[in-house]
Amino acid sequence: MAKKEGNSAEAEAFTNQANDLKKRPYTEGGGTTTSRSANPSSSTYSTELPSPAANRPTPTNSSDMNNLREQYRKQTEVLERDRQRMISEVNMLRKEKESLNSGMAQLRVKERVLTEQTQQAQQTISQKTQQLAVIEEKNDQLGRIAAKKQKLVEALKNEKLLDAMAYAQDKQEQDYLLQKTRNFRNILILILILGFAFIIVILMYKRYVENQKQKRILEAKNKLIEDERQRSDELLLNILPAAIATELKTHGKAKAQRYDRASVLFTDFINFTAIAEQLTPEQLVNELDSYFKAFDFIISQYKIEKIKTIGDAYMCASGLSDRISSPISIVKAALNYLIQKYFHRSMVCSDKNMFLC
Repeated sequence: MAKKEGNSAEAEAFTNQANDLKKRPYTEGGGTTTSRSANPSSSTYSTELPSPAANRPTPTNSSDMNNLREQYRKQTEVLERDRQRMISEVNMLRKEKESLNSGMAQLRVKERVLTEQTQQAQQTISQKTQQLAVIEEKNDQLGRIAAKKQKLVEALKNEKLLDAMAYAQDKQEQDYLLQKTRNFRNILILILILGFAFIIVILMYKRYVENQKQKRILEAKNKLIEDERQRSDELLLNILPAAIATELKTHGKAKAQRYDRASVLFTDFINFTAIAEQLTPEQLVNELDSYFKAFDFIISQYKIEKIKTIGDAYMCASGLSDRISSPISIVKAALNYLIQKYFHRSMVCSDKNMFLC
């Protein structure tokens, strides 16, 4: 702050000197001279009038006058440059003074704000101090009350210490007995749970074994049923045509159908009753089975369907359902049948078997 005031004073001094220089006239015979102070840190200028004896020699002729005029002109230019420099310095000092004045104004505003804030802070501090005093007073009161209560508690503790120790001992014994009872109950519950789980596991295992047994029995029964079904299907196909057998299995009955071109072959053994009396039942059945198998093989070659067997009779037909064949197929099958019968008769008679000889 002191430095800024010193600069302001120097600026005012420069301004006054410049004004003096402007007011002071220049003369042809003698002018003013300006010089700075010998101290480089000082900005003060001194203005002195040149003495006639020191700065201006006595003119003797016209050349000396010209020289003097030239020196005067040069000195005037130097002074003009110094004056311009001083004016610029004065302007700079004025600007610096204005900036300093604005800075001082801002500082004054900040000082006022800081003063107000300081006052508010002091007021707040005083209020807080009062509140702290009130709180300390309340704390003192509470401390006294707590001390009284502590004394009362200590007195009650001293009176009830023995009772409390006895109660604690009884409580500990009761807790021990209660814990022992709880442990026994937990062990018993655990044993019951384990036993129940073991029984459940055994029952589940038995159920699993029983299910596996029932599954195996069911699989065996299903296999037996499937085998029986296949045997019944084979037997049914052996007795009836495939279409009729399928219709019987599907609907339970077969509808009567008309065929325009159907041929029927019916065979019978001669003197079957007399021959059957000479054979055992096993021999009779085996002989019939061999003949009927030969008949089945023959008709399978001519697309002829087997209708049924009636005792020793064999019945087949052609031209039924999708197995289309001409009547000549029945004739060929009969001829083939007679040839097979002839060869079979030769073999039977050679074996001394009376059947069909």
